[in-house]
Amino acid sequence: MYIENVFAGKYRIVYPEKNENSEKKAAVMISDAIRKASGIVVNVISDKESEANGCEILVGATNRNTDEEIADMSEKLLDIESVIKSNGKNVNVFGKNYTSIMVATNEFLSKLEGDNMDYGSP
Repeated sequence: MYIENVFAGKYRIVYPEKNENSEKKAAVMISDAIRKASGIVVNVISDKESEANGCEILVGATNRNTDEEIADMSEKLLDIESVIKSNGKNVNVFGKNYTSIMVATNEFLSKLEGDNMDYGSP
């Protein structure tokens, strides 16, 4: 399984420690879906546990995002809208609140499942 042309096992999923309820739940949902579909375990960590390193799926507004990136993703969103954005290495799964984070998570998982769990290929 590949995400953005990178083997999924090289990713980790990062949620913001400061507001971990919905983001942590979403991160675990993504990790579980990848494991069930491929057998690959993708670790889930808070943004305070470790510095940015390698490929990451960023759930919510983590300390990996700049203030400008967060403002850009959130200013255009209504409360139920979400953003999935990639820079070719990291993937942002972003929403303003619990509902929009779950919408973003489900949209990301649908894209993975729709492509046989490949979000890009090698």
